[in-house]
Amino acid sequence: MPDFANQPRQLRDAWEDYITIRLVDRHASFKAGKKAIGSRTLRRRFESKYGFTAGRLLDYYYRVQRAAYSVIGLYVGGRYSDLTSFVSGCVREQHGGYVLVGTETKHVPETAPENRDVWPAINIMRDALVCLEQISRVTCNPYLISGRETVAPRETPAPLSLTGLCEGMTHYLREVDTNGSWASWRISSNQLRHTLVHQLARADVSTVFISYQLKHLYTALAELPPDVTLGYGNLTEQRMQRATASAEANAAAARALFDPDRAKSGGLGDEFNKRMKVYFEGRMAAGMSKEEVILELAAAGNPFVNVGPGYCGGVREEEYADGTKEKPPCLGQLECNTGTCHNSVITQIHKVHWAAIRDKNKEYAKDPRLSHAAEHFREAVETANKVLNDLDASTTDDVQDNASDSPGGEE
Repeated sequence: MPDFANQPRQLRDAWEDYITIRLVDRHASFKAGKKAIGSRTLRRRFESKYGFTAGRLLDYYYRVQRAAYSVIGLYVGGRYSDLTSFVSGCVREQHGGYVLVGTETKHVPETAPENRDVWPAINIMRDALVCLEQISRVTCNPYLISGRETVAPRETPAPLSLTGLCEGMTHYLREVDTNGSWASWRISSNQLRHTLVHQLARADVSTVFISYQLKHLYTALAELPPDVTLGYGNLTEQRMQRATASAEANAAAARALFDPDRAKSGGLGDEFNKRMKVYFEGRMAAGMSKEEVILELAAAGNPFVNVGPGYCGGVREEEYADGTKEKPPCLGQLECNTGTCHNSVITQIHKVHWAAIRDKNKEYAKDPRLSHAAEHFREAVETANKVLNDLDASTTDDVQDNASDSPGGEE
């Protein structure tokens, strides 16, 4: 299979020819009253023209389809009934922004208007939906979360079953999990929902924001009617989910930061680990367990400022005994090199971010259009490699805590 990323025109042409092949087979099957192939000549021409078979393109688009399922599931955070309500043309522009319109009817009277449930549609979601809409041209199925088989004429289209959706996303996870870290994991739509809540909590957004995402912006765009609650279930349950997710997120970050047995990087990393070791020994001598100490520190709040690639310990104004004040020595991510700054502490939760920094700067260093700054990019790669090497002493728990973090942009 050629590298379609660098040959978009060839992919477009091959895709249009493949659609023709599938539609010809659909007509032949309908005419024969059973599954039939009427495109043998077209398939031979296809292989001669593009250098690969139509079947290989089928495998390629099926992988794209599974990836798109996963993206929609992760960013919508909906139930199975939500995810399978999306049909072609479901992205609309409302009030200056793009939204994803569903046809969810839970607890809604039959006389209620359709297409009133909406979700914010960010760029990556819209890209995934464009892919699924293209695939629906092959399957003749308006449901975007559906199988890869073509719907026969006069057959009623249907979305993918719950089992099919979960198996498709799990299969895609196996394909991208090259290290086998999640080999025994099986994905469900409910897990995706809780993952989204957890990530929103890690970003420390409000209950109202989370409720809007999970209740789709119905209240914001349609004026809350009496029979629609603010969140799924009720506000009390939503608050409990928010508090639980926040506590879990804070505890995971606290373990990565405060546990002296976990690898750290940055100019302040070793010194901070030494101070934490002394502190933990004292608290544990007083009868506390390590986990109790960590949870106590998590409840007290983070003493540093998270600037993206790490924590900064030098952004607070300091007042000395003589009354003089010293301004912060840096502005965090805006001006410093977090990997070498003597005020920084980098933990396992930042590891994915540093891998992204390394990969992006490698790419930039090879770009002839940026040759004037190649040395700068190579230095950034070296710094990122040093940080990642420092963090290589991670434990299994570190990997699990870090797995749900989203990579950030370049430093």
